[in-house]
Amino acid sequence: RLKRGGRAFTICGTIQYMAPEVLSGGPYNHAADWWSFGIMLFSLVTGEFPVPAEPDHSTMSNMVTEFAYVLPETFSSALILLLTELLCKNPLNRLRNLECFKTQAFFRGTSFDSLILQKMPVKVILDIRLDYVSGNEKLCR
Repeated sequence: RLKRGGRAFTICGTIQYMAPEVLSGGPYNHAADWWSFGIMLFSLVTGEFPVPAEPDHSTMSNMVTEFAYVLPETFSSALILLLTELLCKNPLNRLRNLECFKTQAFFRGTSFDSLILQKMPVKVILDIRLDYVSGNEKLCR
């Protein structure tokens, strides 16, 4: 377990989620987890990874370091700001703690305490159901 202010040096994890500082083999801290969360969020809202995977760490490191992330114009300004702060290549400038995360404009009106305590009902947007005739899954509203 990495203690507050501690650093790790191992290169482990799914390559497409690794922060630049992890890929380079240098020391890293919890800011690398926020990068990974940014990659996951980007993938969820676009349906693709910002950088295609390369099997070699050094090649992937170069791609991540040199790649300019292009966020779709259809994204809200709040989502663009959140992703920009999560996918900041310099870990010192990256959004890297829960308090800063919770104050993002993207989450305006969200009660994190109610969500954590499961006091806020979560609305199901899509429901995956199995079509028993064809055996295929389908999304239903």
